[in-house]
Order: sequence, then structure tokens, then C-alpha cells
Amino acid sequence: SLYENSFTLPDEPVLGEWKVEVSVDSSKRKTSKTFLVKDFTPPPFQVYVETLPRVSFEGYQHKLAMKIYAKYPSDTMVKGTAEIQAKVYLANNPTVNLKELSRSVKVEEGTQTIEYDLKKDLDINLLISTAIVEFNVVFFEKKTSRNEARTVKVEVIPGRHYIKLDNQATFKPGFSYKIQASVFNINGELATTTFEPLKMILEYKYKNQRPTAEELITEESFLSGGKATFMLKPAVDAL
Repeated sequence: SLYENSFTLPDEPVLGEWKVEVSVDSSKRKTSKTFLVKDFTPPPFQVYVETLPRVSFEGYQHKLAMKIYAKYPSDTMVKGTAEIQAKVYLANNPTVNLKELSRSVKVEEGTQTIEYDLKKDLDINLLISTAIVEFNVVFFEKKTSRNEARTVKVEVIPGRHYIKLDNQATFKPGFSYKIQASVFNINGELATTTFEPLKMILEYKYKNQRPTAEELITEESFLSGGKATFMLKPAVDAL
């Protein structure tokens, strides 16, 4: 015949070798089995934060969504709490925080989606240059309160396109200076829509003195395949 049973060890058992002994009343025979009780080390886990690298402030519902989850090496989801610290600053002036916001969310079903309203939550109301929203997420495991952190940054651009410049590091007075401007859609693909000619204004500074309006160098170029190339030649006496 077969007999099955189970028992639960105390929360803080004595570590080492344990023995289970079984005997039958009608028999003097006994049998035993040993097993080892060791200190439990929880497996490591990693926290993930998924969001778009950039969003547009123009023509959309002014929403920014992010998904948070954590996983063990076995791909099992971790339950816990995420503490989120968001701060907003301009890309060209990262030392000044425009807004700081804290939020705590429970992650019980494996993943949790959090949504921010750019206007109501983050106070981004009038955007004339690119802003950065930086999220610092600390995930606390429910069972042990162990924590893992992750930081992500999202660009909030004023329009539906953004420009990246590729230019020479140095140039010599009297020689042409090449600058290539690439125009991208919000999804990161090169823009193929026909635009008005891109206009470049080169503003130089010499010994901390900015040029006057008459000294500014301007150049126009047509967009081709999402890119425009400018060949500028500052006057020798302007440098």
C-alpha cells in the first residue's frame, strides 16, 4: 500500500541535515530518509521600463505612457511596488528642473502601465524647444523588499519632426564649413515629405562676443531624402 503526507517547516528552521523516520505499528521495521535544510537565497531579478524614446507635443493628446515590469532569470514575473520619480528639464539647459513628480504604483499582475498627461501632470504647456522627461524607477520586490533601479529619458519635441546636425569639429578661416541637417519623423525615420527650404543661421562667438544681426551668416538648402547639406564660408574678418 501507499501512504503520502506532508509537513511544513517553521519559518526559521535549524539549518543542516534533517531526517524523516517511518515505522509501521505491526512491524518493527523502520526506514528513514535524510534531507538538507539550507538558507534560502532569493534569485536576482531585473526591472524593465518600456516607453517611446520621444513624443510630440503637437497634434496629439499630450499623453506619455510607460510600462513597468520585473522578471527573475526564469522569466517569472516579480510582484512588488514601483516608486517613480519624474523630472522635466529643457534639453539645452539640463541643470534647471521645470517640474518634479513622485508616484508609487503596485505591480501585482506582472506588468503595470502608467500614463502621464504632459500638460496636467508634467506642466508642459508651452513648448518652444525640446524638453526631457527623466524617469527614475525603483522596483521593490514584495517578498523581501529588495530593490532594483532603472532610468529612462523621453524627448518631448515641439512639433512632429526633429533635426539632427552632423558637422565638422573644426574649420579654418576662409575655407568652407560643411553641415548636414537630417530631418526625422517622430518615429525616428527620415522624413520624406517635401518641406520648404531649410534655412540655416550660423551664429558664431569669438572671445564671448556674439555677432550683430548684420554679421549673422545665413544659408538655405532644399531637403532631399530627409537630409539637407549646407556649405558655409564665414568671412575671414568675421572670425
